[in-house]
Amino acid sequence: MAFSIGGQDIWKRRTDTILCHNCNWNMRLQISAIYVSTVKCFFGNGVRGMWNIGSEYILKELPLIDTFGDDYIGNDAATTKWLRENTTIPVVQEMKYWRDGNSHFFLMRRMPGESLQDAWPRLSIDEKKMYAREVIEYIAELRKHKAASPQTVEGALVRDTLLGSSRTSMMVIEDKETWWARVVQGFPDSNPAWLEKYKLRYPRQPTQYVLTHGDLSPGNIMIHDGHVSGIIDWEHAGYFPDWWEHACALVWTNAPQWQRFILDEMENQLKTEFGNYRDAADFCRSFRNQYKKPTGQYQPAKNRGNFCDCKPDF
Repeated sequence: MAFSIGGQDIWKRRTDTILCHNCNWNMRLQISAIYVSTVKCFFGNGVRGMWNIGSEYILKELPLIDTFGDDYIGNDAATTKWLRENTTIPVVQEMKYWRDGNSHFFLMRRMPGESLQDAWPRLSIDEKKMYAREVIEYIAELRKHKAASPQTVEGALVRDTLLGSSRTSMMVIEDKETWWARVVQGFPDSNPAWLEKYKLRYPRQPTQYVLTHGDLSPGNIMIHDGHVSGIIDWEHAGYFPDWWEHACALVWTNAPQWQRFILDEMENQLKTEFGNYRDAADFCRSFRNQYKKPTGQYQPAKNRGNFCDCKPDF
């Protein structure tokens, strides 16, 4: 069938129509190929995404420049390697990192089993509690490793994801007055007497800092054959105050039942130097609820456009 010049132009525009901006599959490929990819995007949060590469590997991609305007990749690769060499904690056994002009990439071998998040609806209460106990047993082993100051396993600065700006190093918030001078602008409408009283609740820092995961959500716990088979996503890991794991669980975990189980196990298994983990966790939660980040801390993400060209108003 022959097309006029105008018809050819319309046909080209139609076949070049992008069906998915992430994988770049277009109408021409849809028509001409019977190929079915096993490379699938299964997770997206913020400016990052994760892809199944067949059945054996997972690829994580982060932008080269994050929403703070920094070239920051977190601590996942370095911490995973360190844990593999120095602990019995089950972590990814193979991870390769590289970068190009746009992104950071982490290619890792898939761990056995499934995530606790996926298995959760099928589990009994006793099974859920058992997995919580096993996870915190591994965290207890993790906390045997200590440092004299907040830092990553490589000795670099760590980011504070609880008390102010995740761009700011924990080193800054060791001193209460320095921390307060930085964050007080986030309470613009508060009574001065209340502010002073609130400031006094700032958690006491320990004499040593313990190795901490920082995000024990069900999606980061792998299970297999009735046991925890892996703990993944060590991006926020580092040496933090001994109450930090409790606070992260209280503030960040969005699965209420799992949160209760791991907090109960933390209370049973983990000790803090000053016994202040409850007060510290409550302080961090109240800070998150009341603190207003000043405008201009973040750089807005670039508009990625419509999901596809064929549904411009979707």
